[in-house]
Amino acid sequence: MEQRGGTDAERRLARARLEVRHARERLGEGGYGTWLRRRLELMEGLDRLSELLSGPANLPDRFDELEVVLAERVGLGREVVRDEDCRPWLAQALVEQARLLGVRRRRAEAVGPAREGVALFRALAAEEPDEYRRLLAAALENLANQLSPPATRAEALATVREALELRRVEDRVRPGPVSGNGLASALTDLGMLLDEAGAFTEAVPVLREAVLRYRTLDATRQADGEAYWAALSTYAQALRHAGAGEGVEAHVCRELMAAVHRRLAEQSPEGLAVVNALLADQGYTTDEDGGLRDLRPDRRAEDASQAPLQAPPQDAPQAPPQDTSRDASQAPWARIEELAVRAREQTAQRDFAGALATHREAVSYCRGLPQADPRAVLGLAGTLHDLGLLLGTIGRPAEAVPPLTEAVGLHRRLLPAAPGPIRPLLAGSLDTLGSRLASCGRHRDALAATAEAVELMRLVVDAPPGAHGPADARPGGEPDAAEATRELARMLNNLSIRHADLERHEDARTASREAVARYRGTSLPEDELSGLVHALANLALREARLEHTAPVPALLQEVLALLDRPVRFPPGVRLDGLADSLHWLAWYLKRHQHHREGRAAERAASALRRWR
Repeated sequence: MEQRGGTDAERRLARARLEVRHARERLGEGGYGTWLRRRLELMEGLDRLSELLSGPANLPDRFDELEVVLAERVGLGREVVRDEDCRPWLAQALVEQARLLGVRRRRAEAVGPAREGVALFRALAAEEPDEYRRLLAAALENLANQLSPPATRAEALATVREALELRRVEDRVRPGPVSGNGLASALTDLGMLLDEAGAFTEAVPVLREAVLRYRTLDATRQADGEAYWAALSTYAQALRHAGAGEGVEAHVCRELMAAVHRRLAEQSPEGLAVVNALLADQGYTTDEDGGLRDLRPDRRAEDASQAPLQAPPQDAPQAPPQDTSRDASQAPWARIEELAVRAREQTAQRDFAGALATHREAVSYCRGLPQADPRAVLGLAGTLHDLGLLLGTIGRPAEAVPPLTEAVGLHRRLLPAAPGPIRPLLAGSLDTLGSRLASCGRHRDALAATAEAVELMRLVVDAPPGAHGPADARPGGEPDAAEATRELARMLNNLSIRHADLERHEDARTASREAVARYRGTSLPEDELSGLVHALANLALREARLEHTAPVPALLQEVLALLDRPVRFPPGVRLDGLADSLHWLAWYLKRHQHHREGRAAERAASALRRWR
């Protein structure tokens, strides 16, 4: 019913947005107990907001806002997951984030969060199978949906089969409409994948079972009408592919489709709209009786052409047609800097939606500049890097990889003409790309990118004074020697982590030792001490991992002395990793009879968690 100020749904959505805004404003209040409570309150508000934004019809005009809300849910979940067992909340946020990316035809980006959601639910189901079996099955089905055929079809099939077995167990343990619909849906997913793979004779009996289960539920009006119709349409398609499209079974299937379609039209207009939109998107329509009509004779051939998203080639970045309407006589660098400053302010205020929009505006602006001008290419590379940096910071590393890969390619293109000023920029792009690739589980690619970044920064640090060219050759001018050394140290610390990810612990320790030595060998302002703290803690971990216990207490003592100053960490940095490192070192030191140092490490870890 319409009310003043909009519909009930619109008023609920407005209230949810207001609650989230107020919860964000209260985040910085109080000590640790309040810190955690405020974040849990925001988590609940974001839950309600994303549910309202999704809605029964998943309205596309709300996708942009929903995507930002889900990213914030994921980022917040990562903050609190070690302070309180919020794994189920984080896992569900990841699954929903992946599902939305898949709906938006960005399945290559969706695979990372989908896998992480499965891993979290798998661990939870191992601890409490009855509580999390159904959620793990749903997460597996979501992952299978994001795995784009044909390259990952085998994995998708294996994933759906695992989900199906879980659904069968759930249906036996907890029989009822919820488990029944879940089992029928998993059967439909498996039948659909088998049909797409050309295994028609195997797909037909699987889909027949799905339809029979839905039909049994439908007899008592307990079937999910949209899912039942999808199972029927997939079954009809598989029968046609198997050469039985005109048989008795296909005729009965079409009659059932028409009946379900008519009921959806009468009882669920939103559900009907979803079904019809999905059909149109896939190249199908319905006839007057509600039956399925294929508008594209060979859909499987088109499916095979849908490859995952690929980043532009590094040596040939593609730019859209240039906007020649801009006045080329006006230097655009002030505009680029203005957008960069705005994005930084929005990020500091946790306005991630605004910051993303600003970064994308900057990228669009730079793409419209004359690409024959190296400064325009340099500006585009910088804005792409900043976009990738933010996407990774807010928990969307897979999305960050394409713009960062393009930034690397643009910097490579400029490197031969101006190696001095471009080299540190290329190193920065490679280092950021390495971090994002590691977050996506691509550890070998991450190591290669970070190792190249380190070698480039070595050249920058060891270059003679003045070797970087004129100060106006790049934004920021001549690189400061101490700043370059600190950047090299930071990248070496990242290189150590990349080696450790691949169990290359000797190489990891070597990189950590050099990182610490580089930090110690240069002047460190107060706001740069955090890098040394991380490098020292990392080196202590590397020595301990190789059972070199002797240097660990002294390294830890140096970390604690720095934390007592106190160290000013950059805004927005998450310290859960450092706190976890100190907690593990505390255990290690106690195991080796260094009880006093172990207790000090435990206190420092607790203080870090309270402080953040």
